[in-house]
Amino acid sequence: MADESGLEWLLGLDYGPLTERVDKQALARFQADRSALEVSLPASQRTIDSDEWRDRLRLENFASANRLDYARRADDQLYAEVDFPSEGDADVWVLDIISTPDRRVAVGSTKSFGRFSHGYGILVKFVAIDLGHEVPPLKLIPRARENRDAAGMLERHFTFDGAQWSPVDGVPDWMTRQNPSPEPKAGWLKRVREAGKQSKSLAEQNAAGAAQQASAWFGDGVGEQIVQHAAGFHLEFVENKVVIHRKVSGPRELTKPESLRELFGIAVALGPALAEATAAQ
Repeated sequence: MADESGLEWLLGLDYGPLTERVDKQALARFQADRSALEVSLPASQRTIDSDEWRDRLRLENFASANRLDYARRADDQLYAEVDFPSEGDADVWVLDIISTPDRRVAVGSTKSFGRFSHGYGILVKFVAIDLGHEVPPLKLIPRARENRDAAGMLERHFTFDGAQWSPVDGVPDWMTRQNPSPEPKAGWLKRVREAGKQSKSLAEQNAAGAAQQASAWFGDGVGEQIVQHAAGFHLEFVENKVVIHRKVSGPRELTKPESLRELFGIAVALGPALAEATAAQ
């Protein structure tokens, strides 16, 4: 039996159940059992596609074969503080979650679908790693292009931001989508410009503070590990965990062995290093 005191055992998972043919009778029983549990969900959140039912059964079989836990429609509040990509103000739904029994590592997917969404909406895959302690909010946002002028490895590949936004006092009504301002037009426009300057200043201060926090946590060694294993991903440190995520193109991403292998590999490669780095805050 693998030693599960660390995370290395996650590198030896059996991905066979994700590609095996699904027995029709087993699928029918699975669908009948789970459909009864989804009656209370809105129609848009129920499983209705036969391929989706097949994928769900494969994920459950994969979890069972590897002593992992699988859940569909997990509690959205578990990741309420994470800024997953979304369609405007549309809700983000946590779809499939596969986690270790101790909840130290969880991989999953989310979906955001609004009134103006096209196709599948916005789909995201993620891995969440419990750090074992509370951390200040911090975001690492991947750059579209490498900044070769940046001093450090991490700065070349990521920008930084806090996970919280402090509102600017004196914001005009239009910025809260409420009633038009009763002020004369000239005075109102002046306040708009002033609020814009304050917002820009606050954003710059927020980014500078986040960069300082990242510098305090991550030396060149940890920064290189992040770039090596999570380039192109967003990293969000919230509460007692780091959630590493990025958008995907299709709804079946989490059933691909290579996709799950990548997410669990990130947890093994970065989990202990990030836990140690953030403990010395």
